[in-house]
Amino acid sequence: MELLGTWDGDLESAENVEFYLRDKEGHRVAQVEARYSRTSPPLRNWFLHAGNKEGDILRFHLHDIKVE
Repeated sequence: MELLGTWDGDLESAENVEFYLRDKEGHRVAQVEARYSRTSPPLRNWFLHAGNKEGDILRFHLHDIKVE
């Protein structure tokens, strides 16, 4: 996780903090399109990818945080 802003450590404010997810090489998670053209019409699928494929870098927020 890479925080995109500052966070004071308070769980009440954690849902307001945006972050990137990164893999162990530092690639950010992106939404990537895959096209399968052997069908008519061609199929389009979207998946999450952390690497060098072209895609939209995603920003995440935590929701419904529970501490046990």
